[in-house]
Amino acid sequence: GRWDIAKAKSLTGHLFTIGDRDYSQIDFTRYIQKHPTKSKKKAVRPAVNNLYRKFVQESCISYADSKLEAKYPDFKSLVQEYHDGILLFELTDQKVWSKAIKDTTGLKIFYGNNKNNYMWGRRLYAEVYTCDDAGVAKKVRKLLKKKAKKGYTTEYISKTINTEKKVLTITSQKYLENEDELINTINWAPGVTENMEIDGKIVLVSVNAVLNPMPKSLMESKGLVTADYQTYLEKEWIETLKKKYSIEIDNDVLSSIR
Repeated sequence: GRWDIAKAKSLTGHLFTIGDRDYSQIDFTRYIQKHPTKSKKKAVRPAVNNLYRKFVQESCISYADSKLEAKYPDFKSLVQEYHDGILLFELTDQKVWSKAIKDTTGLKIFYGNNKNNYMWGRRLYAEVYTCDDAGVAKKVRKLLKKKAKKGYTTEYISKTINTEKKVLTITSQKYLENEDELINTINWAPGVTENMEIDGKIVLVSVNAVLNPMPKSLMESKGLVTADYQTYLEKEWIETLKKKYSIEIDNDVLSSIR
């Protein structure tokens, strides 16, 4: 385990040949140094013989591996395909995929130039009040009448009604057309609907506003914008390559393809 290669510096003789390559004692001593063995036994010869067998075996495998592409054209094509594919993947990641994510300034500019491609449809901004019974619904209506004047929020209404236990659930959001079955059944106009009995509960909807189609914000459409920006970057990259490099087609080779 503590053998020093310097002890064998005078050993330079030829050991064996595989194909067109010669292997010398120097090659073997380097192998020994890279594969140190530790043993309590002091029998050097068996240890060296064992290492030598491994050295010959690994040398044969290494040589055969180095000749695979020359021996098997299909394998050579496959290796080249993997090689080119990995290069193309890395380059595309630099020029397109990662760039679209990291280039926040470019993404904002692209969004600004194309924001009309990312539109919200007609939407309803409403609050859905789900009450345990008609008595709770009556209290909610009284608060809703004072909501605009007093500035009541949904949080205030919830705390006012749910004093002892939770008898009221409020959902406040913007609904797209045909997105919610309940919202589709009501009149899309500001105001409060009549009481509706659904699954044993009393439900009423307070419509705050009807929102006309408008562009989504960058955050609301970031996934789509990023994907489109990647497509844009790829097209720009390809156009740059076309301008920089000329393409020549070998018609003889092309016509030979079946």
